[in-house]
Amino acid sequence: MKILITGASRGIGQELAKSLSGDGHKVIEVSRTSGLKIDLSKDGSGKKLLTTLKRKKFKPSVVIFNAAILENDLNPALDSTITRKIFATNFFSVLEALEELIGHVPKNCHFIAISSIAALRGSSVEGIGYASSKAALSIAFEGLHQKYRKEKYEFTTIYLGPVRGGMSPFQSRAPFQLTMGQVVELVKRAVEEKGSAYFAPWILFFAFRIIRLLPVRWVSHILAAVEGLHKTYVDKAKDHSSTDSLQR
Repeated sequence: MKILITGASRGIGQELAKSLSGDGHKVIEVSRTSGLKIDLSKDGSGKKLLTTLKRKKFKPSVVIFNAAILENDLNPALDSTITRKIFATNFFSVLEALEELIGHVPKNCHFIAISSIAALRGSSVEGIGYASSKAALSIAFEGLHQKYRKEKYEFTTIYLGPVRGGMSPFQSRAPFQLTMGQVVELVKRAVEEKGSAYFAPWILFFAFRIIRLLPVRWVSHILAAVEGLHKTYVDKAKDHSSTDSLQR
């Protein structure tokens, strides 16, 4: 298969590119620093991507939208400039790319969005931009799945919990963390099966879905407790990172 991966210079994207190439697929990587060097957060990036693909005569049968940034737009106070920056990469760059690619790619092209458990709840610890952008992306892919199902385009959303070696601030100290290998295998399974949604670890997503069914007052208290644990793990990760830096 011909596969296009965004955000492939490191982390999940890099590992996916290595694994899929090793499986014999033809992979093109997109990032700001390697492969096709395109800054997807910039206006016109979708047109630039399409022009480059046409020049290379590359029509992907799978497109994995992995590019994302995580910045805290609530520290020390709400900064909507950072929120817009996050949405430019995590959400609008995907829509702009899709606008250009649909019609160029084969009719059975499979579009995959890498989303997050953050899409299921708000957080003051990591800021609002990341969670909001991932929620918007997930809802958009649900709508696109309905819009284009008769035209045989496939849309899949993969919801991930904390990933060791990813953007998670928890390092290796959070429970239910996914290894990079687990994430790669999940994405590869999604490529083969073409399901509309995948969740990992499923227990976290199941828990948050159940919580939303409870009375609003209970939900508020439970999410506040979760937020407290969230902050504790982030603070411990920062302390651990600082200790490592001093030791080096």
